[in-house]
Amino acid sequence: MNLTQRISFLLKTAWNDLFGEDPQGGEPTLGRAVAGETTAERLGGLLDQSQGQLDALRLELANALTRQKRIAGSARGVLRRLLQERDSLRVGAMHGGSERVRRRGLRRGGLR
Repeated sequence: MNLTQRISFLLKTAWNDLFGEDPQGGEPTLGRAVAGETTAERLGGLLDQSQGQLDALRLELANALTRQKRIAGSARGVLRRLLQERDSLRVGAMHGGSERVRRRGLRRGGLR
């Protein structure tokens, strides 16, 4: 389950807990709350549960962002090494070997 699906599921669950129908087919939970039938403890418990789920989602999001930043940093490092290798091939092609070897090295290095 990806993050957006999980958030959607948790929001729907909280919505159903607050506003959904009673399993016995009675009034909606909100109607009972307004009528004074739903206790403050139940609403407090739902709020605590929702807060716990929100904290878990925040932690999951923070971990995902950390992984994304680490991957982006690795990709930049790989690109930097590739560019350095390309440049060293260019220099090697310009300074060594026959004319044909130099041309091949320059083509591989991106210079034509």
